[in-house]
Amino acid sequence: MTQTNHDSTITETLDTIIPYARKITVGSVVGYCSGIAAKTIGKMIAVTLGLGFIAIQSAVYVGYVQVDWNKIQKHAVAHVDVVRECRKPLIIPIDMKGMALCMYTYQHYTLYKKYTSE
Repeated sequence: MTQTNHDSTITETLDTIIPYARKITVGSVVGYCSGIAAKTIGKMIAVTLGLGFIAIQSAVYVGYVQVDWNKIQKHAVAHVDVVRECRKPLIIPIDMKGMALCMYTYQHYTLYKKYTSE
């Protein structure tokens, strides 16, 4: 194999690889840049939310904002306490999904009471 034949083989191989290498390189650079941008934006959002939370808590601590925790607790318990909803005597689940939820919750509630009571 001569030197010119060897050089032509390398040139042909490079001519075949170069278009793919350009695409891979451009894709890598664009991916890296978008990753850095997403990371930076995410950090800025996290810092903004954190500072906002600190500001609200500071306002509550100083007394600028009054929170009615009893009202929040009543509101949260009313939406979360499914067991109490299922034990109401006048509540009749109309659809099968509601009935299944009440049955499932009641079974787990009674099982919990059975194994936790001494």
